[in-house]
Amino acid sequence: MKVWYLDHPLQVRCQKVLIYLGRKHYVGICFGGFTSKQILFDADGNVHIDAAPQEYSQGLALFDYGAVSGIFDDALGAGINKYPTYFYNLINFLSNGPAVDCRSKAVIAFVTNHVSLLTYSRRIQITAVLDMLLTRLSEDDSEALIAILENFYWGSRLEKVPAMYHTYFFHWWYGRDGTICTPYKDNGVSLLKFSNNFFKHHNGFPLEQRDAAFALATKHKNYLPQLLFSILITFKDPNKPCPPSVQAFIDEVIEMLGDHTVDCEIAQT
Repeated sequence: MKVWYLDHPLQVRCQKVLIYLGRKHYVGICFGGFTSKQILFDADGNVHIDAAPQEYSQGLALFDYGAVSGIFDDALGAGINKYPTYFYNLINFLSNGPAVDCRSKAVIAFVTNHVSLLTYSRRIQITAVLDMLLTRLSEDDSEALIAILENFYWGSRLEKVPAMYHTYFFHWWYGRDGTICTPYKDNGVSLLKFSNNFFKHHNGFPLEQRDAAFALATKHKNYLPQLLFSILITFKDPNKPCPPSVQAFIDEVIEMLGDHTVDCEIAQT
């Protein structure tokens, strides 16, 4: 089994396209779809979509997302099991589109900072900061987040990644029934805590290999992008007023990832 990512130049180009599109949406502009030939880069690497601008609507924005999904898929996809790590998660999100407004800062932050488009060091940094931010949640908010995450028995999967043994069993004890216990639980928040500890305590493995090991162990669930999706998109119930504590947490996550809607007048040029 192996883990492979997009080359960094491709990560940068894909991210620039999504940032450009996200800024356009944020200021009320759509294209209603476009082709790869209409995506232009100048000598300085700045992107421009050479298509007629239209007034924003959710439907047109979804056509834009669908266009990007098709372009990325044609250029970089090779079957669901042959995509670069985490990349199919991005393709799937773009092709299906979000159920909430594409102009929201949360959607734009998720798309423009998708983990498949980031370096391994940035992904590791995100897990550390996210783990810290989660500790600030109240008990009720933390339990609410755990409830919406797709939890799975991740501890048992560590048997396939021996490099993780040391961290997982660093603190352990015998339970009353004689079984070995650790401080971790099989939920998404506890897995984030484990990942942060795993990246901190290298046990002789370089950071890049640790990032690959974590991606391999959670590959079947696309854990990191799905965790960010849950926080940014589904943590806030669209049918109920959002508690201030939850909104403050989401805003902190957006700021941590990178708010590309700042100075959006640039998108109007």
